[in-house]
Amino acid sequence: MEVMMKRLALTIPLCLLALGLLAQGYVAGHSEAREEVLRSIPTRYIDAAREGLVIAYQHTSHG
Repeated sequence: MEVMMKRLALTIPLCLLALGLLAQGYVAGHSEAREEVLRSIPTRYIDAAREGLVIAYQHTSHG
């Protein structure tokens, strides 16, 4: 029983670590930005992005 508990104690964290390493985000291209998709975004997400997103515009090298 003790050996099984040790194996389990080692296996569970390794599985959780593997899940985190294998997880991938999704990057949507411009073709995904259809009106019905954009309108389906909850307003709380839009508001959170407005509050937390900092955008800085720099000059361009070509004028």
